[in-house]
Amino acid sequence: WKQEVRANSTPIKWRVLDINHNRILLLSEYVIDFLMYNHGLRYSNLKFSQLTTWYNNIFYPNAFNDQEKEKIIPHNTVILDTDKHTADVRSEKVFSLSCYMANTSFVSDNDRRCKAVPLVSYKCKLKEENYCHWWLQSDYNNLNTSEILVNAKGQVADDYYDQELKYVMIRPAIYVDISALWMKNNNQ
Repeated sequence: WKQEVRANSTPIKWRVLDINHNRILLLSEYVIDFLMYNHGLRYSNLKFSQLTTWYNNIFYPNAFNDQEKEKIIPHNTVILDTDKHTADVRSEKVFSLSCYMANTSFVSDNDRRCKAVPLVSYKCKLKEENYCHWWLQSDYNNLNTSEILVNAKGQVADDYYDQELKYVMIRPAIYVDISALWMKNNNQ
């Protein structure tokens, strides 16, 4: 994945957040890309679908080779609609952490803080030493006044209103099959 201003694609650095049964939850160590924030979309689930489309149609096909894709396990993302008393389930290979995952997978706010890769810092005119916000999956789809993200201080925040956001900072997560990794290592 292209992360440097003047270099070709380089491997993504992943952070292990959880090992559970036969799968590992990985999160990119850095914000690896961004989307322009769409102020015209009013509901979080509609805004988030822009990111889901990016994950599935741009990132996943280009960031992983065929052998890596075989090791990635789909994750069921559940979105609750409290107005309609329903739940929508999506199966995704690449996803944003939920609020629950972001609150339980790190030891502190400081541990949750994140910088962007040099290419994103350059394009968004961020100072390289600055921490930035990154997008979370809302657990509800009827939030229409604010967005759920991790702010530059590492806090899970839902008080960033539309006018404060210019970019959707992307920090993808994936589940990887442990047995596929073990089998590859033993067959070499």
